[in-house]
Amino acid sequence: MFRKKFNSIIAYTFRRILFVVALAYCKSTYAMNYMVVSDPSNPPDNLGKGNVAYTFSMSQTEVPVSDYVDFLNSVASTDTYSLFASLNPNSPQLISRNGNAGNYIYSATSINRTKPVQVSVTAMLRYVNWLHNSKPVGAQNDNTTENGAYTFYGQNSYTLRNQNAKYWLPNENEWRKAAFYDPTSRTHRLYPHGDSTPTPAVANTIGDVVNPSLSTYVCNGTLWGANTSSRAMSVGTSGSYSPWGVLDLAGNEWEIFEPRTPGLLKINLFGGDHNSLPTNLRRTTSEAANAGSITYAGFHIGKAFVSDSEVDPKVDTDNDGVSNADEILLGTNPFVSELQLFQNLRDNPRIIGLYKESDIINFRTGGFACKINGNRISLTAPVSQSENLKDWTEIGIMQMDIPLTHDKLFFRFTLEPRK
Repeated sequence: MFRKKFNSIIAYTFRRILFVVALAYCKSTYAMNYMVVSDPSNPPDNLGKGNVAYTFSMSQTEVPVSDYVDFLNSVASTDTYSLFASLNPNSPQLISRNGNAGNYIYSATSINRTKPVQVSVTAMLRYVNWLHNSKPVGAQNDNTTENGAYTFYGQNSYTLRNQNAKYWLPNENEWRKAAFYDPTSRTHRLYPHGDSTPTPAVANTIGDVVNPSLSTYVCNGTLWGANTSSRAMSVGTSGSYSPWGVLDLAGNEWEIFEPRTPGLLKINLFGGDHNSLPTNLRRTTSEAANAGSITYAGFHIGKAFVSDSEVDPKVDTDNDGVSNADEILLGTNPFVSELQLFQNLRDNPRIIGLYKESDIINFRTGGFACKINGNRISLTAPVSQSENLKDWTEIGIMQMDIPLTHDKLFFRFTLEPRK
């Protein structure tokens, strides 16, 4: 009897160690960024939508499989409310579950981990409750998934967004503003990147976009890898930023808006997916009616705006070669790539009175050397001054006459300001 009980304790301990090791191994290395959506009380679009009276933040990409795996491993060792079963049953199985109830372990391949997850609306709301509660580890209850941004009463009964929500599923106006509203022109774009026709994405063998650009969207049914039908590609790799620096808002996976009615399970889809025609990604495209009794979709996350600290000044969020702090100083949007503009300025600095650093000799980093011919050196240096590095006025001439001594053939001159 003692041996049987002892063996049971050892087996249970071993399973828990395996669970902890697997959880550590599966922990995502993907860090979700949140883009600030400001200009409160902006004008609506011509459909009367997309206006929001407050500043908020939006996840930069759709939620990837890796983050949902972390979620499952944190709260679904028993999975009381079927979070694993909430994955879209009609999509390729991106996540695997092993073990028995009470010791479930979840994982995904390296290729699948970067793809957007598709789940039911109740799973989305429980996921943001988990974020609201600071990603706790434990059973599915009021401290983890059943309360926070939304309050659940059983499997499928939930309230509308609670007033103190820190994270949430974006409603229609929030989603549309983050996708289409341009704060510079104070107008709403046709597509997140602008009004020009989208370019369908091309993928490599692991499903990353290889032709990223501002106008590239995952659409038009591109195949990749060994897939015989179109599949979503890795989140955040298309390059089609919205005016606020948010990606994946059109194409890749259908999304839904926050439910307007408590307990709703079937919700229309918006934004298009990897099979959509490029023209069907437009802001003016009607919502797609969901054919099933439950909607499965990808999703972005809304977040309460706390302070400007969400915009890290040391980071170049939009990858255009200029830090967020410098973009704010210049008056450009740190979330929208101005790569071509900045490159044009570098290539044509004289247009606005700028010079490349190589155009200006810095005498303080070692001076300059002169080869001497004959037995003397006469140095004549006209001195000019400028307020803008474009217009110069001569203010005098420095002259020096130096005899050549011994076999010294070079002189070096260094200029330093008077202290």
